[in-house]
Amino acid sequence: MRIVLFLFIALGMTNAFSFDNLITGIGITDENFNQIVPISMEYAISDLALGENDGVVKAFYKIPSSNNLYSITSEIEINLINFDTREILGNWPLTQWSNSTRMKGEGTNWKARHIISGALGGDTTAVTDPLVMVSNEESYKLPAFKEFIGCLSNSPLRYGDVDSNGSQELVLILDEDIVIFSVQQQKIIFSTRFSISDELKPEEVEAWFDGKETDVKVQYVAESGVGNRLNAAFSATRSFAKLFIDDFNSDGKKDIIVWRKLYESRLTSDSILGFKLEGELFVHYQLEDGEYQIQTSEPSVEGEFETDPAQQTQIKGWLESKNLTWQKGFPSKSECAGQEGQLIPEMHDALLNDPDVLK
Repeated sequence: MRIVLFLFIALGMTNAFSFDNLITGIGITDENFNQIVPISMEYAISDLALGENDGVVKAFYKIPSSNNLYSITSEIEINLINFDTREILGNWPLTQWSNSTRMKGEGTNWKARHIISGALGGDTTAVTDPLVMVSNEESYKLPAFKEFIGCLSNSPLRYGDVDSNGSQELVLILDEDIVIFSVQQQKIIFSTRFSISDELKPEEVEAWFDGKETDVKVQYVAESGVGNRLNAAFSATRSFAKLFIDDFNSDGKKDIIVWRKLYESRLTSDSILGFKLEGELFVHYQLEDGEYQIQTSEPSVEGEFETDPAQQTQIKGWLESKNLTWQKGFPSKSECAGQEGQLIPEMHDALLNDPDVLK
C-alpha cells in the first residue's frame, strides 16, 4: 500500500470540433509517473481497487463536487470508485463495439494481402474493393512504450457531454481507437479506429533489405511483407479517420460522421514523393435509443456493407454545407510536448498528396 498526500488535479484541454467541452483526465506515462504517483490520492485509490490480474492504472478522473472517481487500466477496464468510501461502484471490461467499421483496404497492404496471408497458411482470396465498408473486429489495446499518434493516448480518459445531448460520457483514446462510453447506460455507444498503418520505419527498411536495396521499388515499405518467408518490399499503406458530431440531417437526433481516407506509397520511380490517395469513405451514425447506429441502405452481409454512391455524396454534402473540412474533424490537434495545439503531422502531411488534409 502506498502512502500518499491528497492532490486534486483537473486539467481542461481544448480538443477539435465537438470535443472541446471535454475535461482531460490524468494519464500516467513514464515521464510523469514519479511526479503524480507519490502525491495523488486519486491515483492511490484507483490503484488500491485493482486486483492481482487487473493490470495498472493508465488514467483517472474525479468528477468535481462528487465522490465519483473513474479510471482506465492497462487491461482496458473502466472502474468507478467512491472516493470517500473506496467502494467499487462499477467495473466494465471493454470489448470491441459491434458497430465499429473501417474500409476493407485498411491495415495490411490490400493488394498483397492474399499473398502475405497465403505465405502464412491463411486465406488467399484477393481484395477486389478496398473501399467497401467492413466491420472492425480488432480488440482495444493500450500498449506501453509506444509513441502514440498525436500523443493522444498519453491521456486516454476524458469526460464530458461530447454530443451535447445532456448525458455525460467517457471518451477513451485507446492506442488508435476512439471509444465513447455512456456513463448513464454503462456501455460503449460508439467507437472507431482513427489511424491504421502498415509501414516500416526507415531504419527498419535498412535492416531488412541491407544488401538488397534494388529489391525495394516503393518509397515506403509495408511491415506486413517482412518477418515471414516472403521478406518482400510491398507498398506501405496509411489510413486515417476524422469524426464530426452534429444533427446533420435536421431530424432532431445527433449524428456522427466518420470520414476515412486510405493512402498507398508511391513507387521509387515516381517523380512525386510520398503517398497517393487510394480512396475515401463517409460513414453516417445516428443516435437511436441511446447508441449510435450505422445508417445504411442495406444491412451487412458477412460483415461487409454495400457502398451506396448516393449516400456517400449526401454525407459529403452535409460536411460541405457546414464548411467542415478535414482539419476541423477530431482528432486534429497534437498533445505531444512542444507540439501542443499544432496539427497532428501524420494526419495532415503534405506527402500524402491530398489537398483535403491541408484545409
